[in-house]
Amino acid sequence: MNLRHGIVARTTLRVMGIALALGLAALSSGGGALARRRERARQRELLGTLLDVVAPSASAACFADDGVLADQVVRGLLGTPAVQGARILAGGRVLAEAGRMAPGPGAPAVSRPLPSPFAPDSVLGELVLVPDPGEARRQGARAEGLFRAWSLGILAILAGGLALTVHRMIAAPLAGLSRDLQAGGRLGIPQGHARDELGQLVRDVNALLERMLEAAWKEPPRAAREGRAHLLLVGADGGLEASGPGLGRLLGREALPGVPAASLFGAQAGAVAEALARCRASGSALATLRLPDPSGPGDRWLRLTLDRLGPGWCQGLLEEGTPDREGGRRVPGGPGWSPESHGSPPAGGLPPGEA
Repeated sequence: MNLRHGIVARTTLRVMGIALALGLAALSSGGGALARRRERARQRELLGTLLDVVAPSASAACFADDGVLADQVVRGLLGTPAVQGARILAGGRVLAEAGRMAPGPGAPAVSRPLPSPFAPDSVLGELVLVPDPGEARRQGARAEGLFRAWSLGILAILAGGLALTVHRMIAAPLAGLSRDLQAGGRLGIPQGHARDELGQLVRDVNALLERMLEAAWKEPPRAAREGRAHLLLVGADGGLEASGPGLGRLLGREALPGVPAASLFGAQAGAVAEALARCRASGSALATLRLPDPSGPGDRWLRLTLDRLGPGWCQGLLEEGTPDREGGRRVPGGPGWSPESHGSPPAGGLPPGEA
């Protein structure tokens, strides 16, 4: 069976296609924006941490009116990629200022008042930081890419789990049932499916097969009803399940249930086994057999007609020829063999070596 036509592949592809479409829609509509907003919030938090760290040094520079110290503080802040510019204000004038470029739109400044080192209630100046919008965009794009990769990874895990679940719960049990049907016999309920729809399907199929076998056995062909032929029922394992009362007498062997049906035919066991195999494969088979006559010297001809009843089960109808006027024997398909009462002869006459 082509893998892409299997239940596992088709179910997984359909479900994951729907999930992927929904995921891409979510990412395009709000996932990227959410990642960028989170990155901007993280950048503001980083700037707040920087302000807390350098505020004591900036306060000391304002208190001492030390432009050199203030310049060192602002240039040190520029070493952080998230900072585009920084300045320290003292008494309304710029004590120190530095920046990589002029602040552009979308880059609101973040400030922190600078209290006196000896009088916390007295404000000496202000420390202002300007975030770098380019760095914010780069970090936002990186966060968005990570979010997309994480989402695709989740989808891949879901796809694998779904494929495994469909295989174990549906595809594998159905494949096992298909093998059981081809091998013949009753179907076994797959493990874990005794109470679900699959288990009920197996029970229904087994019940249907049993009804078919019972109906076929209760309605034997006319030749069997008139005593001119003998019925036998062969199971999927090749064993004799049931037989008419005269079968053992006709073959000169005891026809016990469970014995290999082909073994009842002695030297013709191989031919009968081949006929059973053909019956299981094509639905019907015909074998012309030459066996020793238990009632006297010489041989006699038997005709075995097989029909498939269910998976691996075959019903057989065994008939024998009668002597003709020249003292020979009527064989299936030969003179005196009536198609109305015995069925049509095999195409081409007798098999080679049996004439």
